[in-house]
Amino acid sequence: MGIVNRWYEILELLLARDTLSSKELEDRLQLTPYTIKNNIDLLNNELTGIARIHERNKKYSIEIQDHTQLERIMYGTFKKESDFNSSSKRVAYILKELYTSNEYRVITDFAEELSVSRNTINNDLKAARKLLEDYDVSIASATGRGIKLVGSVLDKRLVYINLAQDYFNFEYIEEAAINEIYQILSNYNQNNRMINHVIKVVDALMASIQMNETFEEPIPFYSNAAADSQMLEELVYFIESHFKISLSQYEKDFVSYPFNLNNSGQYKKSFTEQYKYLFDIFDHMVESVKESFVIELNREFLYTKISNHLFHLINRSIFHVSPKEMFYGEVEKKYPFSFEVAKVAAKSIGSDINRKIDSIEVDYLTLYFEMVLRSLSSSMSLNVAIISDAGIGTTGIIQRQIDSVVGQGTQFTYFSENDYAEADLSEFFLIFTSIPFKNPPEAVPVIRISNILSDQWLSEEIKRVIITNPNLIHSTLYDVYTLDHTASYMENLSYLMEPLEQEDLINEEFKQRVKNREEKQLTVFDNGVAFPHEVNPGSDRILLNIGIFDQEYMIEKNDINIMLLLAVPENLTADNEQQLIDLYDLIFRLSRDQQFKEDISSISSKSDFIAYIKNRRLSL
Repeated sequence: MGIVNRWYEILELLLARDTLSSKELEDRLQLTPYTIKNNIDLLNNELTGIARIHERNKKYSIEIQDHTQLERIMYGTFKKESDFNSSSKRVAYILKELYTSNEYRVITDFAEELSVSRNTINNDLKAARKLLEDYDVSIASATGRGIKLVGSVLDKRLVYINLAQDYFNFEYIEEAAINEIYQILSNYNQNNRMINHVIKVVDALMASIQMNETFEEPIPFYSNAAADSQMLEELVYFIESHFKISLSQYEKDFVSYPFNLNNSGQYKKSFTEQYKYLFDIFDHMVESVKESFVIELNREFLYTKISNHLFHLINRSIFHVSPKEMFYGEVEKKYPFSFEVAKVAAKSIGSDINRKIDSIEVDYLTLYFEMVLRSLSSSMSLNVAIISDAGIGTTGIIQRQIDSVVGQGTQFTYFSENDYAEADLSEFFLIFTSIPFKNPPEAVPVIRISNILSDQWLSEEIKRVIITNPNLIHSTLYDVYTLDHTASYMENLSYLMEPLEQEDLINEEFKQRVKNREEKQLTVFDNGVAFPHEVNPGSDRILLNIGIFDQEYMIEKNDINIMLLLAVPENLTADNEQQLIDLYDLIFRLSRDQQFKEDISSISSKSDFIAYIKNRRLSL
């Protein structure tokens, strides 16, 4: 990672958190304390008069002195001012030059232009190819001819916009056009970040047109909700008249994509026949979830709540744009089962649209699945509490930030510092607070807001308090067995089912269902947990049988520590449905607990497991 990119990562982390410990920075950046300190010293020199990073008691925080100048820096000022001693800038230069040329480029020419060795350029090309892995683009080599950027028109433009443009001044759009676009979009209350993004898109468009590379068909799975807006009409009219070109509808849609990445509420959308593809993706997503987990989902309710969000998630994924990170692990910690469901959903969406879904998107999907799994009535929305004494203007900023990603249907309730202590906050899905929060609800993610007066940065301070109820284990756990690492997966699964069958707690139909599911696709998660589960015909009881491997066990490149066999009642009551969701949460909460993984070998019986849960009650 180049030093400039490292500076930006440090800034983004500090702007999102009130404080950040040295250990957190070391883990996130994979750097030594000495290297981090040197980087921050250099960064402070560059930030003189704009901001300053302070270190006290091995904790870092940032003091902002000039928000406007810092905003410009976050748009890429440091990248533009860096020289070619930076490997990141050399990589950006190579990608820019390859994008803006239809011809092969010789590696030696790059070495001369950047005043580095051919070997250095080869190393830069390796770094460039690594960046291109998520794009439908590659760097092709031809003996005696050189290298060339090949791929789809869309993804080549996105490589230029996302990976190269920030390091250089605009080359295909002059200052007068930039100013005019700024004026047009300002008249429609677009913020600086949005305007800057649109200008980058226009610059990439003009470069592509000069090379005669234009869209010949629609962008797959992308919809332009701003197509009929007056703002877009004015913007397109200016582009066509100023550059003396005529844009196809496909190009107009491309220019519009920055307006379709977040839920601004400016454009009216009805997710019915016009967006049939959206329901197809949703339907496949639900089926994928049901194939992985034995759960019932209210499809109509879920689609009503998630369709708007899904629309923007798909658009963000198509254009390789990440949503704002707000939760930093808090949603995963508090809603572990819904998080696992969201991971399956994200994988299904990505498969349908042929894009990798950003991990941050999983956090937002989790909220919707949690809402549905907790069986909230269809009249309810995500309930969010905001605790702040900063006034109506600031709380409005917070609301807009949340609305832009989660959706316009979110219900907000505001509390002052004086009155929140008397309120029952356990009913909320999320709590955002700008003040120190005493005694937060155990089951609700609490997001600490920092830099609250700037609408550019809104995030959180994590408070992890997870308390597990051991009575849940008492009522559902049958027993704990030791599994044989030399036996096959299916043999170990049969071993776990055998005592349940002997007690007539499961029947042959259940056994066959479980085996068929596992033969079709192993229910193994990336946290070392095998989780075979199925509906148990004729039963009204939730049954959990646990197997712990006597040694490390590998199957299909998965390292498995524990197998959790779950029998789900055929007819769930309201009580055992809630119990089932709580059990799912406990299972995935335990699987993420590093201490539990280290302690597994000491557990060999049901009483051991229950005692372990009781002893770990305050630290899970």
